[in-house]
Amino acid sequence: MQTIKVSTIEEVLEHLRRQIVAALRAGGFQPPPEADIPGKCEQAVRAWVRLQHRGVPRGSRVVRESHEIRQRGLEPPTQSALAAIRSEFEQGDDLTHRLTRQFYKAEFNDFLFNTFGIQHIHLGTPRAGQDTTKKHSMSGGGRALLFVLIGPRDGYFIDVVDHDVFNDPKMAKSLVQIVLRNWPDLLKPYMNPGVVSSDMSFEDAFRFAKAGFTTPFEVDGVVLVGGTVLDGKVTHDKRASCTSIEVVVATNRILNGVVRVVDFVTREVYALAEVAESRMGARPSEFNLEVVRAGNILVVREQNTGMEVFDDGHDCGLLPFQGSSSKV
Repeated sequence: MQTIKVSTIEEVLEHLRRQIVAALRAGGFQPPPEADIPGKCEQAVRAWVRLQHRGVPRGSRVVRESHEIRQRGLEPPTQSALAAIRSEFEQGDDLTHRLTRQFYKAEFNDFLFNTFGIQHIHLGTPRAGQDTTKKHSMSGGGRALLFVLIGPRDGYFIDVVDHDVFNDPKMAKSLVQIVLRNWPDLLKPYMNPGVVSSDMSFEDAFRFAKAGFTTPFEVDGVVLVGGTVLDGKVTHDKRASCTSIEVVVATNRILNGVVRVVDFVTREVYALAEVAESRMGARPSEFNLEVVRAGNILVVREQNTGMEVFDDGHDCGLLPFQGSSSKV
C-alpha cells in the first residue's frame, strides 16, 4: 500500500504561528516578541485570542446608565462627551478608537477587564489621539474615563472616574459595587455562590490579583473570583497584568484541537485518501494540513484537495466538501 505522508503536529502548529503573526501585523497589531520565535505557537494563539476577548464587535446597543452616573454632577464638556459616546453605542459604530491605548499591543492584558469584565472608554474627540504604537488614531485623552460593561445588545455605563482607578483598590471596588447595585446579573460569571465570606479584604485581594494570583473579592457580601495565570512580566519588581484564564482556556482548546485533528487524519489517512480520490479523481500521496478556522470549532484544511476536517472539542470528522473556508 502506498505510504501517504501527513503533516506533523509540529508542522501544523508552526504554520499556524506564522499565519497568526502575519495576520496580526496585517491588521496593524504588534505581536508579542515570543510569537516571532519558531515553535512558540502558544504565544501567538494566545495573543490572537486575547484580541478577540477584549475587542468589541460592531452592533447597535441600548445604553443603560447607572443610578450613580445619572446623579453625578458632571461638567458640561463631560456630559457632551457622554452624549457622543451614547450615540456611537446606539448607532453601532466601531468603538475601538475609544478603548485602551494599549489595544494594538497583542500581549497587553487589561486588569479590570480580565478580573471583572469592566472596560474603560476615553471621552476625547475621535482621531485626536494615538495608541501606544503611534500607528493608529484614537480618541483624545484626559484624566476622566467612562467605565462600562459591554454586552452583545446593551452598553452599561457605570461611572466616570480618573485614571487612578487602575491602581486604587477603593476606586475599583466602587465600580464593582455600582454594577452589583444596578445590574447584579452582569457579574454572575464571576460570582462564587458557594462562598459566603472571604477573610481577605478587597484591597488585599486587589494587590494579590495585580501580582497575578487568583483571589476572591468580597463586595457587599458577594464573593467574586476572576482568575488570571501567573504570566505577567516582572519589571523593576512590579508584575504586569496577567492573562485571563478565559483566554488561556480558549487557547488550549485551539491547540488541543490541532493535536486531535492531526491524530485523526493520521489514523484515518487511507480512508480519507479514498474520499479525496472519489472527489478529485486522483489519490493524494501526502496530506498538507493548515488551520483555516480557530474558535469554538477548529477547521483544518488539506491544502491540495480542499478537504476539511473539524474538531468541536468532543469529536473530529470530515466536513462536506466546500472548497474554501475563512482563514484564521
